[in-house]
Amino acid sequence: MIETHYHLDKLPPESRDSLLASWFAQGLEAIVAPAMDRDSLDQVLEIAQSAPGKVFPAAGLHPERNWQGEQGKAALRQAEALCRWIEQNRDTIWAIGEIGLPWYSLEGGEAPKAAFQALELFLETARRTDLPLILHAVHDMARPCLERLQAYGVKRAVFHWLKAPDFVAQAIAEAGYYASLTPEYICFERDQRLAGFFAIDRLLLETDGPEPLRIGKEGVPSPLWSRMTAAALVRRFGKSPLEIERQMDENARCFLARRLEGQTTGLDR
Repeated sequence: MIETHYHLDKLPPESRDSLLASWFAQGLEAIVAPAMDRDSLDQVLEIAQSAPGKVFPAAGLHPERNWQGEQGKAALRQAEALCRWIEQNRDTIWAIGEIGLPWYSLEGGEAPKAAFQALELFLETARRTDLPLILHAVHDMARPCLERLQAYGVKRAVFHWLKAPDFVAQAIAEAGYYASLTPEYICFERDQRLAGFFAIDRLLLETDGPEPLRIGKEGVPSPLWSRMTAAALVRRFGKSPLEIERQMDENARCFLARRLEGQTTGLDR
């Protein structure tokens, strides 16, 4: 099983190694670890070094932040610096993310210009480096993210934990982009409805851990909880849970579309 979105740097350092060891022992093959900013990236890169071939880092700047005034200018400078770093270290990471546009932090307002400028910097970097994008683009922000993806000609992107109006989800699917499902898919009609717009080869599994999930389970979310999501997809696609899991893993490989020459990784079949 491949986990496509887990914030490993948010796990308590004292329990991180034991949790990873337990997950890998129980069948987790690989885990994609998106960064939230430069400090987060440094931690993710260190974790990846301790688990070669199993932890795959992504570099980005999470959009839920203050984009106004001096803080916005500082965030934009950080985005510019991260894009330069990505250009220079393209072979060190596997994706650009987590990036996108703010929604939760806007409190009903409009996204500031600086947030759009940062997104466009990362889109241009993705176009030049041919790295896939991991997008935080929920509700009203999904549509402008989609429009900019298409304007920049970015081919590989996932709308992580998709939350969007139905017509936008349909447009995302028709454009050939991915959507990722968390285990909340088993509980919430909205998640099931939006996933229904996507073909089986355009879905990914994730937990967005260690963010709590509203599924009635206690403890730190495990990437292995995605097996519940795979089981819930059985009826829709008429396949066994194992077949669903294998398809989702193949989707993850196609999304990342990269191999390390001469090195066996959790992404290899």
